[in-house]
Amino acid sequence: MRDRQWTKAGMLAYIYIAMAGATDDVLDDKEKATIGACVKEWFPNDDKDVVIDEVVKAHELFVEDYTEKGVKEVAQNVTDLAEMCKYNIKKEALKYVLEDLVKIAIADNNFNENEKIWINTIADIFEVDYKV
Repeated sequence: MRDRQWTKAGMLAYIYIAMAGATDDVLDDKEKATIGACVKEWFPNDDKDVVIDEVVKAHELFVEDYTEKGVKEVAQNVTDLAEMCKYNIKKEALKYVLEDLVKIAIADNNFNENEKIWINTIADIFEVDYKV
């Protein structure tokens, strides 16, 4: 994952963006709007511009990774970030990350099998009993 410095907002945004974009090669406007809303919801007391900047940065990193190295690199990054989240977000809150992923996945009215696999894999990494 190179030598990147991740904030909690950046970690969540990258996971959300990667699940939405890498599973069907499309990151549509409804998914983007849902991602922004979900990340902002996690940080209600933070400056909204700072949170959105983290989402934009995560998107740029996702595009760079996906373009240069492909879906395997993105999937490995998501795995690494999910591990980081597991230790930086309270266990009882991790299910809300998974619920956000479902919201994002259905935002484009196309909840595909790849999205379900990614969500279930992240749930396994989190060690949370959650299946879609």
